[in-house]
Amino acid sequence: MIQVKLLDKTTLAKEIKKLIPGCILASSNDILKNDVVIITQGTSRGGFAHIFKKSLTDVIERILEISLKSNRIIVVGSLGGEFTSWPGIQQDRMMYNIAKHCLSRFVQDWNQAGNECRIQICEPASFKTPMSGNTGMEITKVVDAINFLIRNPEITKIQLRKNQ
Repeated sequence: MIQVKLLDKTTLAKEIKKLIPGCILASSNDILKNDVVIITQGTSRGGFAHIFKKSLTDVIERILEISLKSNRIIVVGSLGGEFTSWPGIQQDRMMYNIAKHCLSRFVQDWNQAGNECRIQICEPASFKTPMSGNTGMEITKVVDAINFLIRNPEITKIQLRKNQ
């Protein structure tokens, strides 16, 4: 039986747990082969090294650990990875976008390499959480996209833009 396990206690993870039946908070020690594991961590604050650690290197380290236990991981990236800079962008935001761009490439290359564990990525635009100043699209849209990935393991990437 497939079980969905959340490894983080982010605002998004709490919303996923609330809205998708059967999702549970778990540690990496609780993961079984058929589980779908969701990683939601990232930050756009705290300086270059902290942003890269939380938004990229920590995520990749978790993927490498989990891939030995589970066949499927869903990570949350950012649509900002597609548009890493623009005139007037704050440096921390640019570093976050670059980290998420690298995460997206890592997922693409990981899947291309034919690893047994499949990684799916959800790349939303800004959504309403404290990290975004509660601006952007409704968080339920991101949860819906993640639920779509859970139900459709053949999809590797989904991007969400806010309706105008």
